[in-house]
Amino acid sequence: MEKFKVIIYGLGGGGKLVENLINYEKVEIIAYADSFSNDLYYNNKPLYNKNRLKYVEFDYIIIAAVNNVISEEITEELKQIGLEKSKLLNFYNLTKCYYLDLERKEERLLSNNNEEIAGLILGLSCSHKGINPDFLEGCCYNLSASSQDLYYSYERLKYIYNNYFDRVKNLKYVILDLYCYDYFNYDCSMTINALKFLKNDGFKLSLHNIKYNKNTDIYDYVNEIYTFKELIHVSKINRRNKLNINFENEYGFFPVKKSSYINTPENKDSMKFRVKTFSENILLFDKILSLLYKINSNIKIYCVFLPAFRSKIIHNKSNAAKRFVFSILETFKKEYKFNILNFRYYTPIVFNKELFYDSFHLNEEGAEVFTKILNNIIFKKSNK
Repeated sequence: MEKFKVIIYGLGGGGKLVENLINYEKVEIIAYADSFSNDLYYNNKPLYNKNRLKYVEFDYIIIAAVNNVISEEITEELKQIGLEKSKLLNFYNLTKCYYLDLERKEERLLSNNNEEIAGLILGLSCSHKGINPDFLEGCCYNLSASSQDLYYSYERLKYIYNNYFDRVKNLKYVILDLYCYDYFNYDCSMTINALKFLKNDGFKLSLHNIKYNKNTDIYDYVNEIYTFKELIHVSKINRRNKLNINFENEYGFFPVKKSSYINTPENKDSMKFRVKTFSENILLFDKILSLLYKINSNIKIYCVFLPAFRSKIIHNKSNAAKRFVFSILETFKKEYKFNILNFRYYTPIVFNKELFYDSFHLNEEGAEVFTKILNNIIFKKSNK
């Protein structure tokens, strides 16, 4: 069988890691490449700079960086000199996918110990970065993820119920991050972030409605995954490989270190009504509430709208989006008992740029401040 001709781009730790993971029964490393080296050979193979690669015959280039920014920069540079995108395999992204895909997020977090779980956090990046379980009472796990919609939150909750019931049978509280007033019209699998969500948080979860997504080509990505699997011993990718990848802490919180605020457009509360998405999400919200009360009929549920940075308060007298979503929640409250906590315009936080990473997300310091406020509300403590 003729072997795949592969070039490894990168001579650092990433390159050495790739060499250890290569499936040599199917792959021949024909050369190396690097952005900075002036040598002509490496490991007795030709060493090329990026501009010479367009004159070399190869099947794939594995970009062996373990830093996402560098990986993306190299990929773009190689595309700009005329190399085919389908021949460029980003080791960082693909390895990250497989590294995470070995276990679902629920497994990675909940298999660490047998402590009874008091609380869960479900939502998307706002709560993933903005609610720190360290400042909530009892054993609490943050099962939020960037771009996670109600469908994937329900998938996580259902998985925990089916596989970890003994640990959640006395679940005391759940925090549902509802993001903004348009969340019931949000379907991650239909957005441009669909593949990013699958890459970042486990390809095995579910494709949901991605086959209807006109913004992305899932099939190209699947082919990239399978190609990577042919070239690399993915079974050897595990926590012993020292990858420079940022993961959540042991309770699922993703801390964002305090740094300069990134200027992004401030979030405007609006409503883009999508009948199919809205209808599905109403059913999913009902399923989430129903399952939570099935776990524990005395559970406390908090539907939370997290703070968003504001340079100033713009008063919208009509605020149709807010009235609409609150009418939905009030309808559900007739059947289920839950609390609505709206911090969208919570002035002690929203005007303080020092607590935000960007207009949508709290930084680590902001998460501590906000979570302590949540804890005081949930456990009825005075704010001193």
